[in-house]
Amino acid sequence: MKLENGTTVELASPGHRIGAIAVDAGLNLVTLGIGWFIWSLVTWTRGQTPGKSLLKIRVLNSTSGTPAKWGQMCIRQVLIPSAIGLTVMIPYYTWVFKGFSTENVTPGIIAFTFCVGIYLAIYILDFVWLFGPKSRRLIDYWAGTVVINEAAPKD
Repeated sequence: MKLENGTTVELASPGHRIGAIAVDAGLNLVTLGIGWFIWSLVTWTRGQTPGKSLLKIRVLNSTSGTPAKWGQMCIRQVLIPSAIGLTVMIPYYTWVFKGFSTENVTPGIIAFTFCVGIYLAIYILDFVWLFGPKSRRLIDYWAGTVVINEAAPKD
């Protein structure tokens, strides 16, 4: 793929990216989140997560072609998923603190179910976009990043 600055890069395959997500999830589980988080803070400076680092893939800024900086990785890995998660949390807390104690809880249950559906739809759509022609997730577009395979043989 050609970046906006004219650089040609070898994109990471969907399978490679899913593998990195699985490795990150496993490391997160094994270290109870603490070790993975500390390791992430270090690897984000190189445009990687711990899983991406182990599988030799890297996140690049889509305009400059340079590895994503710590701030861009924080936006990509924390802020965007948190914003998506708010689609569930705001109605949930509204339901818990306002509607749960009343006699008619049906509107709160309907609102919460609707928001969970939207949340899942966004993540399913994000996952499906990974298999598109540019192999970029919605999060990649929103954060202005591409994910490359550094283990790919160079021509």
